[in-house]
Amino acid sequence: ELEVGDYGKGYLDLLKYLTDVGTISEEYFRIQFEYLKNRQASFVRVIEDTSANKIVATGTVYIEYKFIHQVGKVGHIEDLVVHSDYRGQGLGSKIIENLKLLANANGCYKITLSSPVESEEFFTKRGFKVKEKQMALYYFR
Repeated sequence: ELEVGDYGKGYLDLLKYLTDVGTISEEYFRIQFEYLKNRQASFVRVIEDTSANKIVATGTVYIEYKFIHQVGKVGHIEDLVVHSDYRGQGLGSKIIENLKLLANANGCYKITLSSPVESEEFFTKRGFKVKEKQMALYYFR
């Protein structure tokens, strides 16, 4: 589970492999961490290289509460990334499997995620199926 001390272990630097993170102070990280921790509908998992005191893999599952499917729940996997120096060691698979277990334990009837085309094989090997297309609208601030 993500810990507030992971700020100093390069958690935000790891996320930079995915997208723009911006400048986030340790104080603001702590505020956001506490908010997410208290939501009880989001779970951030990390893998640490303890010998390097560094976070090397992460992923998040958000639980969405629905009216459909008899007030069912859907898990959304986001922010899955493995540090480039640690790829090919099965860390992404470990994170995915843990997030799938969390979604199932929280009563989700399905899990969704977005994936670049070059990562589809990785996810299909882990039970996911290509379904529909995702669209996005970005607000630039």
